[in-house]
Amino acid sequence: MEASVHEAKTHLSRSPGNRPLGEEVIITRSGRPVARLVPFEPRKARRKVGSAAGLFTVPSDFDDPLPFGDRRGFLEVKLLLDTHAFLWAIAGDSKLSPEAANLFEQAELLLSAASIWEIVTKFQIGRLELPASPSDFLLQHLERNAIALLPILPRHVFRLGNSPVAPQDPLDRILAAQGLEESLPILTADSKFIPYGVETRW
Repeated sequence: MEASVHEAKTHLSRSPGNRPLGEEVIITRSGRPVARLVPFEPRKARRKVGSAAGLFTVPSDFDDPLPFGDRRGFLEVKLLLDTHAFLWAIAGDSKLSPEAANLFEQAELLLSAASIWEIVTKFQIGRLELPASPSDFLLQHLERNAIALLPILPRHVFRLGNSPVAPQDPLDRILAAQGLEESLPILTADSKFIPYGVETRW
């Protein structure tokens, strides 16, 4: 479609719905092209393992107990990420299994607010170094990898009272409760969730 500068000012902004979807518009002045309007195509983020590769490393003792307690799917698959799985994935760490890497790139993923708490806590006590503040770093890589945040809801906490197992680490307990309550398999290298009846993938 061609339109003069005057026609563009007069008509294009008034009736965008009357033009075919995706139509290109050439703006002319005195019969000569001066501008081109092209359809806007939003860029879809493609999730890849290693979005933060080289920016930080996950220390070998990351999963060691925190001071307050001891620690005792593909397309159309929705998974809850264990904290180390999220960090290994964005770091491109070799500890990530091939299946876990494939799931990270293909599945619909959620990260619990409990994992955010764990990362911030370990950053504060010096167990994890990041190239930026936890808030900036985490929000950037959650958005870049299209990972949704799963808040801790009352029903998740209530589910803890129905668990036949009493894990000592409160972070593990809430992840187990969220996995059970939301029917979400947990992407984790740990076997700690299996006794609670939570499906795991790795």
